[in-house]
Amino acid sequence: MTSSQIKCFLVAAKYLNFTKAAKEVFLSQPGLSRQITTLENELGIPLFERRPNSVALTPAGELCVQYFTKWRNDLIQLRTDLDQLSSNQKKLLIIGVLEDQMVGKCYEDVFSWFRINRPDVEIRLSYYPASQMAAALTNHDIDLAVVPEREVENVQNIAYKRSRKDRCRLVVPASHPKANSENPSLLDFQDLAFLMLENDDSEAVSLQHKMILRIENYNPPAVYSVPSFGTLSMLLQSGAGISVLSKWHYLSNAPFLKFLEVPEIGYRLEAVAWRKGETNPIVREFVDKVVFLDESKTKAQS
Repeated sequence: MTSSQIKCFLVAAKYLNFTKAAKEVFLSQPGLSRQITTLENELGIPLFERRPNSVALTPAGELCVQYFTKWRNDLIQLRTDLDQLSSNQKKLLIIGVLEDQMVGKCYEDVFSWFRINRPDVEIRLSYYPASQMAAALTNHDIDLAVVPEREVENVQNIAYKRSRKDRCRLVVPASHPKANSENPSLLDFQDLAFLMLENDDSEAVSLQHKMILRIENYNPPAVYSVPSFGTLSMLLQSGAGISVLSKWHYLSNAPFLKFLEVPEIGYRLEAVAWRKGETNPIVREFVDKVVFLDESKTKAQS
């Protein structure tokens, strides 16, 4: 079980309404339901009695509320004690970054500056799906987030600074006859299925995939909807189809895949985000050091 599953369960137990609970944790209702179902499967017992128009806690669910609430309070106290211990030793800055993503040049320069000029600051990376980054910021689990701009541009109490612009890549099998074309196009790969990310992991990527499927004359033989970046990565590695990812995805180093720059795929805007009213001076110092980098003009490596 994960802290995310437990949090989803406790919020759902508070409201006894999955729709309201999903809104509070920045997930879709099906996404929250999956988290709770996974938790129930791991525990081997239902925690909610699902009725046509409502839900209620089972006896097991009521017991879990008691134990998980105590666990959460103990964890909060532990974090407080650790923060106090850390403040007496080294200042800590926790940055949320996307699962399966490399950070890249835009932030490496800032990390280098802190390592040389602020040895008293420890920078720690914490990995999240894009859809959970805003909640991690709001809940003080992280101090900063490196995330697609669309994921935070309309989130209340979160400020952001645009940090990077780059063109996303079409990911295809390296063995495909057109993979080494001098001027590849999306239409060159119409013989392969398209893998489309569902909305729960990243609204920005999911929307981009939907827009690609509306491109004129693009008619793949099949479209597979996948629930997470992890599943998408697995299917790409198995040769199940093609998709679109950032050039900073870890699979860009895979010898059996090609990350191609094609004219049909647009740009991706990335941002560094933080809580409005943040009083930690290190957060502001980090943000000030981030310089916008336009990587969209750099030709993708073959």
